[in-house]
Amino acid sequence: MNDLTNSSDFDWVSARERCSMTTAFVTLKTQVKRDVNARNKNLGDRYEFRFDLTDNGDSFTVHTASERQIDTKTVTFERTGNTLNVRGTDGKTKFMAALTINSKGECRFKIDGEECDSWYVRKLALEDLFFWNS
Repeated sequence: MNDLTNSSDFDWVSARERCSMTTAFVTLKTQVKRDVNARNKNLGDRYEFRFDLTDNGDSFTVHTASERQIDTKTVTFERTGNTLNVRGTDGKTKFMAALTINSKGECRFKIDGEECDSWYVRKLALEDLFFWNS
């Protein structure tokens, strides 16, 4: 444990207040944009499609983009209050995430009771979309 959380004086209430979905959502969107760019770079010229991100404020969608009409596949990230809802192409919820402070005082997503780093949330959301044809 780090020095802050090793003490019974750790101000977990203030730490949790700073761990807001608004901030986490903005950070997540920036990270997903980097993931989209990385996947497009890795695809090179091998495929006739790319991935793109459409920002709608409290939601954003990663989708396949092509000059040809192919079946568009999507993953939508939606912030609803203190919850992140991730939906697939069919509109059904893939998973929902909340935020928590872990035993080290770090802000983490929580999915089905399991604490997750943001990279893992992004993997859960985007892996099937990015690698459906690999």
